[in-house]
Amino acid sequence: MGPDAMRKLKVVCLQVARALGLFRLARRMTGRGVRILGYHGVWMGDPRFPGDCMFILPETFAHRLDRVRALGYPIISLERATSALRRGESLPACATVITIDDGWYGTYVHMVPALEARGVPATLYCNTAQLLAGQPIWHVMAKYLHATVGRPPLDPDQQALFARSTDLRGEPAQREEATRAFGRTLGLDVDSLIQSRAFGYMTPRELRQMADRGVVDVQLHTHTHSLHDMSRDAVGQELAMNTESLTAVLGGSPKRFRHFCYPSGVTSDSAAAALDALGIAGATTCDPGLSYPGDDLQRMGRFLDGDNVHAVELEAELSGFMHLVRTRGSGWRARRRVTVSAATATETLPSRQRAA
Repeated sequence: MGPDAMRKLKVVCLQVARALGLFRLARRMTGRGVRILGYHGVWMGDPRFPGDCMFILPETFAHRLDRVRALGYPIISLERATSALRRGESLPACATVITIDDGWYGTYVHMVPALEARGVPATLYCNTAQLLAGQPIWHVMAKYLHATVGRPPLDPDQQALFARSTDLRGEPAQREEATRAFGRTLGLDVDSLIQSRAFGYMTPRELRQMADRGVVDVQLHTHTHSLHDMSRDAVGQELAMNTESLTAVLGGSPKRFRHFCYPSGVTSDSAAAALDALGIAGATTCDPGLSYPGDDLQRMGRFLDGDNVHAVELEAELSGFMHLVRTRGSGWRARRRVTVSAATATETLPSRQRAA
C-alpha cells in the first residue's frame, strides 16, 4: 500500500474513532497534558504548491486558530504553560500553546494579523543570523522550486545546481547563484519570488514592530540555526549570540529570553543538559506528544501542523487520542519524566530531523 493510500486509511480510521467517542474519552484522560502546536512560515510562492508543515497557506492557518477555539481548547501563552508545568500548578483542561519557528516575512504579513484579530498569544522562536543577513534563504528556496513543479527527475546539470544551492558549507553568494540558475532551468520566475520575500525573513525593524504589538513573544532558536556538535560550549555560544542579537533588536533585558526551540527538532542529552544549566525554562522539539507536570521540559513534544495535515488528524492530536496511541500507556511518559542535569547527561547523537 502506497503512502497516499495509507494516509487515506489513517484518516478513515480516525474518523471512525471520533464517531465512536474515543476522542472525547482521550480528552478526559489527557486533560492535564499541555498541547503545543508548531508552525513555520506562510506559503507566499507559486499557487501550484499547497503548503506543508514548513509553509502553511494563510487561510489554513486562520482556519486552524478558529477550529482550535471552536473545539474548546483554551490557548494560553508558552510562559504560562511551562511555569505551571514546572511548579505542578493547575491549568485549564487541555491547555494549548501556539508556537512559530524562524522569523519568515510571511509570518509578519499573515500570521500576526490572524493572531491579533483573535487575541491569541503565540511564541516566535527566531534564529538571528538569517534575520540580520537580510537575504532569502537560498537552500530552502531551491527545495521549494523543485517541489513547485512537481519534483520531476533532474538531469545531471540540474542535480549539480541543486546540490550547490543546498550546500550549507558554501558561501551564500554561491548558493544564490546556483539557486537562480536552478530556477531558470525549471522555467520559474525567481526574481518575482525574491521581490515577494516569499523565502525571506522579517527585517529587524519588522520583528520589533511585531513584538511591540504584544501578541507574539519572541524567544530563542539559536543564532545560526544549528547546535553544531551539541556540546555544552556550542549550545552556550549559540544561545549567547542569539540572546545578544535579539536584545539589540528588541531592547529590554536579555533575561526575558527563557524559552528555546531546537533547530530542525534535532536534540541530544548533552544539549538538553546544557539548556537546563543555562536556565532555559523549556525547550520544544518536533516530536509529537503532550507535556505533563514532572516531564523533562527541555524536550517538550510538539505537533507540526500544516496543509499536509487533515483536520481530523489535528483533532486527534488535540484530543490526546494520538498521544495515547503512541504511548500505549504510561511507559513512554515514565521514560520522559526525568530531570536532565549537566552532571548526569552524556553525549549522544542527534535524535532526528523533521523540518528544514
